[in-house]
Amino acid sequence: LVSGLFSSVENRYIPALGQPIAAAEYAFLVIYTSQMEMQQFQRFISSRVTDGVILMQVQDDDPRLELLETYDIPYVMIGRNAEPGDRPYVDQDFRAGIDEALQHLADFGHECVALLHYQDEQLGFVKRGKAAFLAGGEALGLTAYTAPTDLSDAAGHAAMCELLARDPAPTAAIVWNDLVVVGAERALAEHRLRIPDDFLLICYDRSPSFSLTAGPLTIIDTHIDEIGNKAATLLLALLSGKTPQETQILIPSALVPGKSTGPRA
Repeated sequence: LVSGLFSSVENRYIPALGQPIAAAEYAFLVIYTSQMEMQQFQRFISSRVTDGVILMQVQDDDPRLELLETYDIPYVMIGRNAEPGDRPYVDQDFRAGIDEALQHLADFGHECVALLHYQDEQLGFVKRGKAAFLAGGEALGLTAYTAPTDLSDAAGHAAMCELLARDPAPTAAIVWNDLVVVGAERALAEHRLRIPDDFLLICYDRSPSFSLTAGPLTIIDTHIDEIGNKAATLLLALLSGKTPQETQILIPSALVPGKSTGPRA
């Protein structure tokens, strides 16, 4: 597994990927590498210590793909680049999950919503998620704001404070990571906005490490276990020389209501 970002979401992929790979009697190695470390990545690939690669945080124009192809190393993307062609990937269906979340917020009467997304807009999952949010908001006639953050509660706090200063201010938000939600919740509390009475929050996935004081989060479940399992199974098929029936797989996300959304007080 080669990843340039490790949050609670990425960490949940490790057992989902590692179990089927270990069961096939392959060693499973996790490598943290960013796009700025291409020389290090090239040294690793050229050493041929790996039989195959599962690649995460795929950029729209990702030089790692051509490098893997140059050295003829089988790989599977979790996510995808801008023009994948016939390259193998397993990805989430962002539009399905975002549309369901936005409809959920609109059904409770919210007309101004925000998306707190990861700051690197060269990453495919960031660009597709943001595009799905803006398109879905427009389709529902909502005022839709976007705000980039890094992976920290401080960034969530700062982004939410900036959003609340806008006119009109959002009354609901979708947040890309549960750590960022912690800071967003703190900003809402400082503005004396209660969840869910005054403000609704939806988060992508959830880890057991964080919980809103209002109770369990409403989440967009991206089915990490299923994506990880299918990516590992696809890579194992490629390693064995088989021709998989599907090499490009989209997994629909699903809204799981919690206590951070509900009717207005």
